[in-house]
This record gives sequence, structure tokens and C-alpha cells, in this order.
Amino acid sequence: MKSTKPLRFLRVPLLLVLLALGHQSVSAQTGTLLSNLANTATGTAEFLGSPVRQSFLVGSSDATIRSFRIALGNVGWQIGNDPFSVKASLFSDNASAPGSFLANFSYGGSPLALSNATPNFNGNFNVTANTRYWIEIATTGWSSGAQVRTTSDSSETGFAGWSIDDSSRFWHGGSSGPSIKMDIYGTAVPEPSAFSLLAVGLSALAMMRRRRL
Repeated sequence: MKSTKPLRFLRVPLLLVLLALGHQSVSAQTGTLLSNLANTATGTAEFLGSPVRQSFLVGSSDATIRSFRIALGNVGWQIGNDPFSVKASLFSDNASAPGSFLANFSYGGSPLALSNATPNFNGNFNVTANTRYWIEIATTGWSSGAQVRTTSDSSETGFAGWSIDDSSRFWHGGSSGPSIKMDIYGTAVPEPSAFSLLAVGLSALAMMRRRRL
């Protein structure tokens, strides 16, 4: 009579637990990737004609950016026949300056509601871990003026490794200054943790051994 090995009945439950733990530790996390909106506003920057650009650094995992919220100041009334609004665009980095255009993020509300508001600019773009990008805020059409709120406070919240480059804001052709008040919302996929890799490895070994028995 073939003997039953001790605790053999626990192999399948243990395998399922290890797989579940491994999957949980590498699952995507959706939320505010980076924000300084809670900081006190210390000024505004005009961006009529010349866009305002702010660089930021992606954390230690790849992510999908789904929206930007930008704290705006006064936004002037429409002039002429062209429709006026504000747009947000994403650019790559080129030697610590804005590089090539990557994506537009659109505002879906009324342009008349932009003044002294914090609107959402929605889109969808995958960004790479440990990489610098630029967000550009610009006007479309004609306007008497438009502003974005800035802050000298370097504190920020968000996922690990994400940061706003406080010395890398450009407007009116290249002047630097305080950071734009903004946040970034999206989904990050963390690197597999050591425990996750161990769980997956043990699970694979258990499955291979079970097939041989």
C-alpha cells in the first residue's frame, strides 16, 4: 500500500495562497500620483501667448496618467471670433528642457468656468519609471489674459519617487520660478517585490514537483 506523504493535502491550498499574495503585491494602484495643491499659493504666472511649463519626475514604477488638475488664477474673457479655452499637454524631457510633444489632456467644461478654478484635464498616457516629463499649460484662441497659480512650498504628496521639479518651471520664453500648483491622477504598476518573486518561484516549484509525483 502506497503511503501518503505528510501534509500532502496542504500543497494545493498553500500554492493558492502563495499565488494570491504574489498577485496582490504587484497589483496596480490607482490614485493621486503626485500633488502640491494643498500648498499655499504664493503667486501667479501669466501664460497668454507663451505657455507655462512644469517638469516632474515619475516614481520607481511605470504608470498611466489619466488627468491633471491645475490651479488657475484669473482667466480673461473671450475676444474675437475664435473660441477661447485652456489646454494641457504632455512633453518629453530633452536635457532638462521640454522635448517632443506626447499627448493632449482636454478640459470638458465651459471656458467661462476656468477663472480661479482647479479644473481637470483628462487624457490617457503611459509614462516610464524614473523619467522626467513636462506638463504645458497654454491658451487656445484669444483672451485678455490667463494665469496659473504657483507655490514656493516644496512639500508634496503622492506615490514614492514622484516629485515636482521645483527649479524647473518655465514661462515667457525661459524664466524659472516657483512650481505650478497641480496634481496628477492615474494608475501605477509597482515593481514585483522580493516577497512576490519568492511566492511565484515557490509556487512554480510546487507545481513542478506535484507533476512528477
